[in-house]
Amino acid sequence: MLASLSEYVQAIDQEAKINELISSYQKSLDAVMNHIKNWTWNDPISSVYKSLFVSETIFDHVPDQESFKHEMDNRYSNEIPPGYQDKNKVDGGFGDLLIWYTIIEIANKKNKDIIFVSGEEKSDWFYKSEGQILYPRFELICEFKAKTSNKHFHIIKLSEMVELFGITDSVVTELEIGEKIK
Repeated sequence: MLASLSEYVQAIDQEAKINELISSYQKSLDAVMNHIKNWTWNDPISSVYKSLFVSETIFDHVPDQESFKHEMDNRYSNEIPPGYQDKNKVDGGFGDLLIWYTIIEIANKKNKDIIFVSGEEKSDWFYKSEGQILYPRFELICEFKAKTSNKHFHIIKLSEMVELFGITDSVVTELEIGEKIK
């Protein structure tokens, strides 16, 4: 009954074209995934990491456990950033504070400003407005400056870092999409 309508015939043709496009799109995605699966640490991100993470840049901060626990309890009970929002985690949420102390120690040992690459977005690291990250908490900036002879501290996302290293826009866009999904 509808086969005689030109609009119906046109809709059927368009449906066939859409199905063809979907099939072609799925094949392209499969090809991209196969390409990624064949990367052997030679992808754009790993290449940047290889240049950054050499033996001189790897650092293992090992604090005195008793004084660290005391300081962590004090900071968390007084909501001193960073990490106090993790205090209810099963492990006590010590990770952010350990990272923070490591960052400070690296700045002091290397006598350098620090850029911390992180996907962290919680308000114990950043000021936010309407769900948007604005800038690091002033308490962090002040503590960092006080403990590192006035050095500078910044936090950036991985997508921002790879963009600074000149990685292609498509890779940066993929990272930005991934950062939004988490």
